[in-house]
Amino acid sequence: MGYEDILFIGPNYKNHTGGIGAVLEVYSKNIKPFNFCPSFDGNYNALGKMVFFGLCLFRVFFKLLTVPQIKIVHIHGSTKGSFYRKYLLFLMAKYIFGKKVAYHMHGGSFDRFYERSNKAQRRFIEHFVNRADALICLSNSWEAYFKSHFNAKRLLVLNNPIEQNKNIKIEKIITVEFLFLGKICDAKGVFDLLEVIRDNRELYKQKAKFRFGGNGETIRLESFIKENQLSSFVFFEGWVSGLKKHQLLLEANVYLLPSYIEGLPMSILEAMNYCLPVISTNIGGIPEILATDVNGFLIEPGDKSALKRGIDHFIDSPSDILKMGHRGKVRSTAFDIQSILPKLNALYESL
Repeated sequence: MGYEDILFIGPNYKNHTGGIGAVLEVYSKNIKPFNFCPSFDGNYNALGKMVFFGLCLFRVFFKLLTVPQIKIVHIHGSTKGSFYRKYLLFLMAKYIFGKKVAYHMHGGSFDRFYERSNKAQRRFIEHFVNRADALICLSNSWEAYFKSHFNAKRLLVLNNPIEQNKNIKIEKIITVEFLFLGKICDAKGVFDLLEVIRDNRELYKQKAKFRFGGNGETIRLESFIKENQLSSFVFFEGWVSGLKKHQLLLEANVYLLPSYIEGLPMSILEAMNYCLPVISTNIGGIPEILATDVNGFLIEPGDKSALKRGIDHFIDSPSDILKMGHRGKVRSTAFDIQSILPKLNALYESL
């Protein structure tokens, strides 16, 4: 079976603003042909998003009607609105056209989404998860969750892929640069981090710089920086991608992601790929790629004291930045796209 037999569906990966888009971007560069239909684009307003999805339904219907060669529809999804959009596409592909469907779940809060849903919503969720021909999750911890709560036909752990970065850091560190990339919101722990910076302003402004890149509550972020007089060493870079993102990762020394909700974050894998040690939380699949004193520090979500200790450690012991960063780089090789594709191909063949 070749890739021409597969139709991929997910959010628009061109100018993406999220982790699924980052995964699909890597796929698009390494899977040829990459037959893809975008189901969502976060750059539109509410009405624009509805129209965009309506066009997606039409495109998928037309594609499956006119290209009988397509045998498998690989749907990348998350929770809330993403789930219901993908559920409609699943129903079309499986029950109208009789295609095999692989459902690739990226949502870091799927457990909460399911638990907080009403009876009718739970039936939809169970139908999608249990009736898809394959359910793909991101880590062993998510595999255990799905095994204990659902009866999926086939369950596969498939790590998020990265493309190996060849740049190796050997520079001497004078001022430690910390980097956060992602959605600016409480769920990512951004404002916990800002509070730690504010409470230790006098120490950090002499020895560190903090850079934030992302979208979301950007006005709140910029107001916090201004009101607490942090602008001399805390910087907001806006949404970053492409060359600018590459440059920030090259210049950074330590990556920060003190999240409350995650699956297996692409941003951590990318940071490890750039030889950055990571301070993050023990949720989702993160403990499977990050270990304290090995390639960074694992902390509890919301534990600002532990977050401070991790930051202070790298300021006081900059030699550990290079040491832990290189260990992370070695770990990241397991997530290279060339290691992931054989597992994906084997799944397609089995379907």
